[in-house]
Amino acid sequence: MSRQHPSHMSSYQMRLSCEELEAHLAAAAAPDERRRVQVLLYLAAGVPLTDIVGMTGYRPRSIRQIAHRYIKIGADSLVDQRAFAQGAASLLSAEEQIELCNALQGVPPDGGAWTGGKVARWMAAKTGKPVHRQRGLEYLRRLTASTGRKGDQRTVEP
Repeated sequence: MSRQHPSHMSSYQMRLSCEELEAHLAAAAAPDERRRVQVLLYLAAGVPLTDIVGMTGYRPRSIRQIAHRYIKIGADSLVDQRAFAQGAASLLSAEEQIELCNALQGVPPDGGAWTGGKVARWMAAKTGKPVHRQRGLEYLRRLTASTGRKGDQRTVEP
């Protein structure tokens, strides 16, 4: 094991309780949460930062951030907050998606089969915003899958 500056180890050892962290580890359901608790247990036990990097794959900066957040916030800092993110809003409202789904049941305005580009043009006309053909293809696949109808899923326009 490599040596670490004693003041770095003792600062975490004084603030992190092994008993409390072991209780968190036993209760942790998500793998990411368990890994964060394990990092904190290593710090509380005085394991050198370079060794923790080797054992966990976390960068030194990430290890310090995990420890500082835990010291400042507590157990809530261990939960992966990305799971609660809402994500981007849909390009089409629920009503517009129903309209598109109905349109996909018929023939496109220019004839032929529906493609990602044709759906993107339909969406752009409806929203007044530019829509890339890949986004059109995503909507085409999702809406034709939800109706059980097979759509033409080509990504290249003739």
